[in-house]
Amino acid sequence: MKTLLLAALAATTPLVPVTAETVQATRTVAVHDLDLSRPGHRTRLDRRLTLAARDVCGEASALDLVGKRRVQRCRIDVLERARPARDRALARAGGATEWAGR
Repeated sequence: MKTLLLAALAATTPLVPVTAETVQATRTVAVHDLDLSRPGHRTRLDRRLTLAARDVCGEASALDLVGKRRVQRCRIDVLERARPARDRALARAGGATEWAGR
């Protein structure tokens, strides 16, 4: 697998609750330049996935505590959705599947 696809369902915050909609955002994370059997390259992959999750989920104002929690939950959900593809790529490369950031 040369790339991992990162997907998230992010609920928009509507001005009127009746108009709520769900948007799916995706990002492709390249792994073709990584040797996933090497610990340093596994760490790079995890960093790329984390950055892609931040990109997919966006940011919230420092004053918007509800929005900040929503963004944090989105990032956790995105990384959990990416985990099976990540673990399969690492297993094919013969690397450990523990998340580098944990």
